[in-house]
Amino acid sequence: FSLLIYEGWFFGKRWLPHHHPIARLIISLLMIIGATVLMQTLWYYLDGYGSLQTDGPSLLTALAGLHIASSFTPSVSTDQPHTDAPSKTPIKKSTVLWSTGIVGLAIACTIMVLVQAHLHAALHPIRTPWTVLALTVCFGYALLGILSVLGRKISNHPLPSILLACLSLFAVTGLTIWLYPLWFGFDGFLHRASEQLLLTSGTLSPKPLYYIGQYTFVTWMSRWLSLSIRTLDIWLVPVTTLLLPLMLVMNTKARSRLPWILLGLPLFLPLSPFI
Repeated sequence: FSLLIYEGWFFGKRWLPHHHPIARLIISLLMIIGATVLMQTLWYYLDGYGSLQTDGPSLLTALAGLHIASSFTPSVSTDQPHTDAPSKTPIKKSTVLWSTGIVGLAIACTIMVLVQAHLHAALHPIRTPWTVLALTVCFGYALLGILSVLGRKISNHPLPSILLACLSLFAVTGLTIWLYPLWFGFDGFLHRASEQLLLTSGTLSPKPLYYIGQYTFVTWMSRWLSLSIRTLDIWLVPVTTLLLPLMLVMNTKARSRLPWILLGLPLFLPLSPFI
C-alpha cells in the first residue's frame, strides 16, 4: 500500500499538478489499479493463473509501463494558471440554507426508495420490479429529478449538484441490492461461483472469453482488501458509479456547465423495464 500511495503521488504530481492533491491521488491510484488489473488479466490468459503469486508481477509490470509512458509524456508545468479554479464569488446564506434543505430532502427520498426496495425484496421470480414496488418509489425518483433541477437553479456551486447526482445514482444502482437479495436470474450465481473458483484455485477451465476482466478485478480486490466475493459483487457497481461525478468535477474545464452535466448523469444508466 505504501508503494501504491507513493506511485499515485508521483504520477499525480507529474500529470495533474493543478488538481487538488487528494483529487490527483485518487485519479492516479485508479489509473494504477486499472493497469494492474489489465496486467493480471493478460497474465491469466498467457500463463493460466491469476492469483496471489501474480499480484506482485502484475503490479510491477503495470508500474513499469506507466513509468515508460511517463518518460515519453511531457510533464505539465506548474507555472501555468489553474483555469479550472472555481469562482470566488461569495455565497449567500439563503443559498446555503436552500441547498442544504434540498440535499436533505434528496437524502430522505433516497432512503425511502431503498427502504421500499427492502420491504418488497423478491424471494421469488419476478418479471419486472415495477409491479412489485410501491408507487411511492416512482414518486421518489421523480422528486429526486426535480430536486436536482432546483439545486442547479438555486446554486451555481458544483457541490450541491455533486451530492444530488450521487444520491440519484445510488438510488438507482442500490435498488437491486435490497430488491434482489438472491440476485437477478441465474447469472449472479454463475459469476460468483466463477470468481470464487478463480480466487481459490487461480484459474478457470475452460478459459472464458467474457467477464474475465471483472473476475480478476473482484478477486484482486478481495485479496488486497480482505473482503468477501459476495460483498464486492454486491457493492462494486453502486460504489464505483459514485466516482463518475467526482471524475467529471476533476476533468471538466467548463465549470459553468458542470452542474448541468451532473444533472443528466443518471440518464446514462442502462435502465430497462426488467432491471
